[in-house]
Amino acid sequence: MSDLAKLVEAISSARTSVFRLEARQHYADDPQWQSYERGEAWQRNADLRAWTEIVSSARARGVTMQRVHVLTEPWTPYVRFEVEQHYPHNLAAGEDVRLVRAGRPWSVPDFWLIDDHRGWLMHYEDDGTLGVIVQATDRALSALRSWRDEALAASTPVATPA
Repeated sequence: MSDLAKLVEAISSARTSVFRLEARQHYADDPQWQSYERGEAWQRNADLRAWTEIVSSARARGVTMQRVHVLTEPWTPYVRFEVEQHYPHNLAAGEDVRLVRAGRPWSVPDFWLIDDHRGWLMHYEDDGTLGVIVQATDRALSALRSWRDEALAASTPVATPA
């Protein structure tokens, strides 16, 4: 099983918590972004439906779903899309989405932390495409928990759309 498949399985089977740190200002291979850029109805994208179903299902099981995106100024077109168009869908599904408005990029990797004891580091190419996903070692988990705590402390919630 690939690390991506293991990550998806871990998110889908989480018992207590799922945390995502996004530190990049652009994710080139985001299927919703690609559809949006082409002027297509990105809200009908199968990946968006799949994610909101995962979030809704997890929340129904009592799992905390959190995401923090570290943003720098000025916002990239991708960040503006995420915050203004995409995150409302995450919020409606029950995800706690938060932002850190940073003066400069954080020097931490993107990662997922599941149930506080399973983690995945996301390595991206310079153009914003996903390179590799690496399951975190036991030794790295304490750093992921620390970065999560730092990100949550520095963040503010995204407002739920009216």
